Amino acid sequence: MKKYLLIMVALVSWGAGMAAEVAFSVMVYDKRNREPISGAEVKIVDMNSLRPYTQTSSDSGIARFELNANARYRIDVSKDSKGSATVFLTYSYVLTDKELNAGRIFEVELEKVQRNNAGMIPSTFFDYKKTELNSDNLAVLDNAVAMLKQFPTLQIEVGVHSDCREALDIVSLRVLNVERFFADKGDMAKRVTVRNYGKAKALNQCDCALSIPCSEAQYFENRRAEFKIIAF
Repeated sequence: MKKYLLIMVALVSWGAGMAAEVAFSVMVYDKRNREPISGAEVKIVDMNSLRPYTQTSSDSGIARFELNANARYRIDVSKDSKGSATVFLTYSYVLTDKELNAGRIFEVELEKVQRNNAGMIPSTFFDYKKTELNSDNLAVLDNAVAMLKQFPTLQIEVGVHSDCREALDIVSLRVLNVERFFADKGDMAKRVTVRNYGKAKALNQCDCALSIPCSEAQYFENRRAEFKIIAF
């Protein structure tokens, strides 16, 4: 009986140490026409171990992975457009636990460069009343750096915003930290303009002066850095 119990305890302990795996699929589309993109490189990086998992999207635009359900990942999607008059911008995004374990296909839209269009690089969002760059911010800014390296004539604007509850000096320090991030990257900083928009361009009805109640999710979407292609 004692041996049986010991074996059971060992099995439970071994099973508890195993990482639960989850099937995760990515569908890559062309944003303009929603057509699947084949041959796109889909790379998912474990943000703790930095281990990359790379697949190429199929003819139907699908790439499939087996991932640790408890890990934190960044997904990077790119499409080599050498020899083409148009190019797809690289997509970079930090997956949430909910998205990783949702059991649904994660959709990625790749967009071709258009002059003076905003939103080519996904926005990144700041923690409330925090000025330092968090891991999500750094992942998106690293993606912007990769794009600047890939396209030597590319120029971008980074618009830094706050929610209406935050003091003016908070967004000013965020701007300074974004500027320092690019300054550390050398000459490419000359191709980046960082602007302080404060609370002037809220994405929703949030307005503290008018005492309009907002959810935390609405405040969160206003605490953002937006990217705009200003020259290519």
